[in-house]
Amino acid sequence: AMVTTLMFRSLPRQQFVAEDLLAEIETHIGPGKVDYLLLPGRAGAARTMGYAYVNFVDAYAASWVTQCMHGKPLHWGSATPIRVIPANIQGLVPHLNLTM
Repeated sequence: AMVTTLMFRSLPRQQFVAEDLLAEIETHIGPGKVDYLLLPGRAGAARTMGYAYVNFVDAYAASWVTQCMHGKPLHWGSATPIRVIPANIQGLVPHLNLTM
């Protein structure tokens, strides 16, 4: 099966928003390759849960981002290496159904 949906782990938990992650991803693959990004946060607090789900328009983009970002810290400012792994649920439509 083709992997298009990735889970990003060990992300910053404070002052980090979805646009920050998208900008970082786009430094590797350019714009227009992500069609879904979910960075869960804590209600009423400017904090994330430290993980995100990202779906890419094709498996090549997902594979390239994994190679570029897995095991490396974000340029955003955190020294912690992030983990980029295939998500348990693959594809845009299943993720849209989960978050509706």
